[in-house]
Amino acid sequence: MGEEIYPWLILVVTVNIVCVVGTSPIPQNTTTENICQRKLDVVFVVDMSSSIWIPDFYLQLKFLHDLVGSFDINGENVRVGLLTFSSDATMQFYLNTYSARDEVRKAILAVKSEGGSTNTHLALQRAKDEMLTLKHGSRSDADHVIIVITDGLSMNPKATATQAQKIHQAGVEVIAIGVGRANKEELAEMASRPEFVFAVSNFNYLQEIRNSLAKTTCKC
Repeated sequence: MGEEIYPWLILVVTVNIVCVVGTSPIPQNTTTENICQRKLDVVFVVDMSSSIWIPDFYLQLKFLHDLVGSFDINGENVRVGLLTFSSDATMQFYLNTYSARDEVRKAILAVKSEGGSTNTHLALQRAKDEMLTLKHGSRSDADHVIIVITDGLSMNPKATATQAQKIHQAGVEVIAIGVGRANKEELAEMASRPEFVFAVSNFNYLQEIRNSLAKTTCKC
């Protein structure tokens, strides 16, 4: 009897283990609770370097697409611009390119990854000097926020720290989001204050910080 029972028990345990290992965790807390109706100019600075696989890059875009759902763009309270960076920094759209939330969300999902190195300092420089300008939709009576998403250390940490300091001195708030093995020290240097640093273990978990990020951004 014992010889008939044990193989059955071993089979059940093996199947259960395989199911647990093969199941990817899915974030459940993904609803956006409130709509931000403050006057904000928000610039997304998004890493598209070669260390980010294409599926993960599009998880970033989906995260931003959903985050924008918490902004009152149609009512002209919030304006959104987006630039991506790798070896160079690329303006995807400016603060005054779109005036409707659905247009912004569609434009975010249309961005294509190019790969390359991680020249974060170039992205920060162009965000301040080109994106946050009157010509490209920045408003003097609005608060300015830059949200950086990156998965690693920049190619030139010293230059990145210098550009971040210039942004802080200009009165622009910076929120830094690190994914995976992003350098915590560099995230802290970029962020305007400690509570403006967010970190997740991989791109699947970005959605878990969406509500708290939306609230933090609206309070800047």
